[in-house]
Amino acid sequence: MMHRIGILGLDSSHPSAFAEILARMPSMTIAGVWDGGAVREPATLQTFARTHDATIVDSPSSMVDHVDGVMVLSVNWDTHVSLATPFLEADVPVLIDKPVAGDLDSLARLADVAGQTPLYGGSALGYHPTLLEWPTGVVERQLWMAGYNHSFYYGAHLTATARRLAGADWRSVSPTSQPGQTVQVTFENDVVTTIRFDGGDDPGVFGLLDVGDTTRTTLIEGSDGDERRSMYESYLAGFQATIEGSIDESARVLDGARLLLATRGALTYTERIEPTSPTLADIHADGEVFLESYQPYVAHSGSSPN
Repeated sequence: MMHRIGILGLDSSHPSAFAEILARMPSMTIAGVWDGGAVREPATLQTFARTHDATIVDSPSSMVDHVDGVMVLSVNWDTHVSLATPFLEADVPVLIDKPVAGDLDSLARLADVAGQTPLYGGSALGYHPTLLEWPTGVVERQLWMAGYNHSFYYGAHLTATARRLAGADWRSVSPTSQPGQTVQVTFENDVVTTIRFDGGDDPGVFGLLDVGDTTRTTLIEGSDGDERRSMYESYLAGFQATIEGSIDESARVLDGARLLLATRGALTYTERIEPTSPTLADIHADGEVFLESYQPYVAHSGSSPN
């Protein structure tokens, strides 16, 4: 069966990269595309549609009856819930790119409107080929992670990956006295993860260390096009499985999104944040503000993942 995919937003390098992979997947095809023009020129939309034989739609909701799954890929995360809502209400599975949302109310609305319709997304980083070899759910392990640049936009890669590897909901997030923007996350299965958001200046570089049943390390560099392509292939295979009903990652995606908010709260207010902490409701990462300064990467083999 061929699954028809809709794409909402061409802001980042992800739509083009994902589209190239979808073209090689025998049961996935791009049926429609919409872009709000926040980042790209109209010519980009025309070129994308022509290259991938996709229909341009005037509004996202007009695509609802013509797709089996949709990818919300806009950079401004404040638009994600509204873009996803008509599809979720129609029982169409949705992939929401990172970050999922910028405040707790938005995540609550998303969970409510989704109901039993599966959500997917958050970050492709955890699907890197080296990380797919790491086990998930190993209790009482320790993880260390370092990223770069914007602690919310790029930090979403780290929190989503930490949640995926931990294999359990997060219990608390605490600021630390360690250098930089660093927090410690404890999960319900006693996995402890230390995350430093402002690592080195090299774009697209993530470092991870796992100490549990054994010791593992990995360095992910955005300049490696083959590794990034493999990572995206695994990520999109998961979305295909979501559409086909064989997996439902909704709980993990939403918990990872709340974890990202909690890390922002711990850094902003220098206090321990728990899922029931009142402070969590006060946290708002502004997607509009981020969009104003956003510069998309040029999509080529040497670019960084965004």
